[in-house]
Amino acid sequence: METGSGFLAKPSKFPDISSCTAFQFELKTNTEFKGYRFSFGKAKAKGGRFAYGYKTPLIFGEDLPPVGEYGLVEIPFDRFSDKWDDATGNIEVECKEDPTYCPTSKWLSKMETMSFWGEGVEGMVDLEVKSIKAVGCNMEASEISVGQSMIISNSHTIQSNPFYMAALILLAASGCIVCGCCFLLLRCLRSSNTDRKNKKIHYDSIDCATDDELDYEDLP
Repeated sequence: METGSGFLAKPSKFPDISSCTAFQFELKTNTEFKGYRFSFGKAKAKGGRFAYGYKTPLIFGEDLPPVGEYGLVEIPFDRFSDKWDDATGNIEVECKEDPTYCPTSKWLSKMETMSFWGEGVEGMVDLEVKSIKAVGCNMEASEISVGQSMIISNSHTIQSNPFYMAALILLAASGCIVCGCCFLLLRCLRSSNTDRKNKKIHYDSIDCATDDELDYEDLP
């Protein structure tokens, strides 16, 4: 379940939460699924492959309320990391272990996207989310939604997602091929028109002899 901006879509806007300390969710799970996670932003850790964004697990039995009941779940920002396994969703390096993987003010101020995940384990996914808030904010915090420009947002999407990068490269290559074919076709047409004009000029320059100009010396 994702909310946010995709490639070539109008960028989504979220409040600036860079002065806050945690997310607060009101939600309930209707199954004992143990693979829920939450992520935001499009940050990409150095050396990462497909994983992007800051992610954290929503631990069943600790973070989540009892099955079938709504409850408040508060997750501090320092629980998030952008160094996670793209196959399982498990965090590889915690934010507390290495601050370079912690959420930055850049992505907290303009998140662009948020996602709830069900991954890494087998089971039935059934999660209901009633609200998402940021808590622990100072007096400078604002509820006014802000967002990136479309160019910057799409740039972040391309940088964070290799599929979009591959699509962009393929699109650029296709454009080059089409332009090359059009250029060659245009040259051929121009060359053909030039040959026709040259032939017409050659025919027009031939002097045709009239009957008065013919020499009839060989006539008897």
